[in-house]
Amino acid sequence: MTEPVRLVATDLDGTLFASGHVVTPRTRAAIVATVAAGIPVVVATGRSQWTAEPLLLGVAGLDLVVCSNGASRYSLADRRSLVEHPIGAEVVDEILVSLTEGLPGCVFGWETAAGLDYEPGFQDPLHTERRATSPLRRLRQRGAAIRKLLVAHPELTAHALLREVRPRLPEACVAACSGAPFVEITGAGVDKAFGIRAVCADLGVDAASVLAFGDNDNDVALLRWAGRSVAMGNARPEVKAVAGDVTATCDADGVARVLETLS
Repeated sequence: MTEPVRLVATDLDGTLFASGHVVTPRTRAAIVATVAAGIPVVVATGRSQWTAEPLLLGVAGLDLVVCSNGASRYSLADRRSLVEHPIGAEVVDEILVSLTEGLPGCVFGWETAAGLDYEPGFQDPLHTERRATSPLRRLRQRGAAIRKLLVAHPELTAHALLREVRPRLPEACVAACSGAPFVEITGAGVDKAFGIRAVCADLGVDAASVLAFGDNDNDVALLRWAGRSVAMGNARPEVKAVAGDVTATCDADGVARVLETLS
């Protein structure tokens, strides 16, 4: 017997967002109705708080955002970070050595509690403000802890790079693609399922009562964990393969179509 849905967890790009990174009127209405029915809608995104917040502040019904593939949690209502799960400093060093020696040409971006920084040549289409123009430094030369490490390569697409990066990572670190032209690395066991599981623990909601939506590689862990999982019509084939259901595309209000059946 299917458990009643008590929490909705949704990805943003390619999922809740239609083309142009917008939430359509139909989807906005569905979110409001779902929350009014007593079912919180929590965002789970690979975006940082800095790139997610400007696009979500005007969307009624949303507050909690699990950012950076589970590495931080952000409150839209309070406009502040609630918790972070950075990668261990020594682990960052290990990753840097492994990738720069084993995969020459890698360039890095990195997220801390202070913002996003990039090495020269790193392109992040979600964030145009540049805070750094120097290489990522080793342990004793860095300041704030790194929540998420970004890796790009001039000769490899994101998914091809992912296949090269994963076997070179320290045990239990998580690497994923979100649709951006780079690979995203988080600490041991930190992914979207990790982040939503923590929210559910605070709210007393079990996995069987979670409805999750996603479209890309970084959504797979969450979709496998949730009691009810829905892939978008525009999702990658491997995402559709692990989801229990497939809805319409993000441009056809796929999330809204499912939410409308809950309230």
